[in-house]
Amino acid sequence: MTTFAKTLLTLLTLSLFNAAYADEALIEAAKKGDIAALNKILATNVDVNAKHNNATALMWAAKEGHDDVVAILLEKGADANVKDSAGFCPIVYASINGHTKIVSLVVKHGADVNTQTKNGKYALSWAVESGHTETAQELIKLGADINIKSPCGASLLLTAIIGEHTDTAEMLMNTTIDVNAGDEDGITPLMMAAEAGNEELVTFLLKKGASTKLKDSEGKSVQEYAAESENEAVIALLK
Repeated sequence: MTTFAKTLLTLLTLSLFNAAYADEALIEAAKKGDIAALNKILATNVDVNAKHNNATALMWAAKEGHDDVVAILLEKGADANVKDSAGFCPIVYASINGHTKIVSLVVKHGADVNTQTKNGKYALSWAVESGHTETAQELIKLGADINIKSPCGASLLLTAIIGEHTDTAEMLMNTTIDVNAGDEDGITPLMMAAEAGNEELVTFLLKKGASTKLKDSEGKSVQEYAAESENEAVIALLK
């Protein structure tokens, strides 16, 4: 190999090494919320959408709640819809962790508010499941479909009740969501609230028009679910 070829190979190797290091450094800065380091790295030719360990800088910033970092990365051209191997993307990471401002930021830059992860869940599903009421409310405001269901057929309202997220459930009941929608086994939100002995939710569901006459796929009534709670107040409400 000629001297020129060796020099060229060395420079190419060094260039690739520096690029890989810059990508990793960018992601670390985003993960830590280090604005000074982030801006220095972005001043180079670093790929703002580069992945390290299956995630981009924007994904990490969204997950960790660094809204200022998210804003900078988006302005620099970070892909708001980029996904990892499980189908998780910035809006999903922000929804799981209740980072409402970041949800708004990524949607403003083109994020799909109704995107799904590979397990069939949506950003709104994740927010509700985690009990992040404000984030769920913002997603709905931004156009998220409130009629989506979990992989097992549970409505958002049922999901909130299963997780005992009372505030989230009450917020959902103030939308146009169907309070009587059951899952694949016919279990309704009222049945689940009754079984849990949650007098507050049972009362609210009844006010919102929840039916006491429905039965699940095995023929079990709301009253039978209430009996299992052994909560006399709930049992009395559903007689």
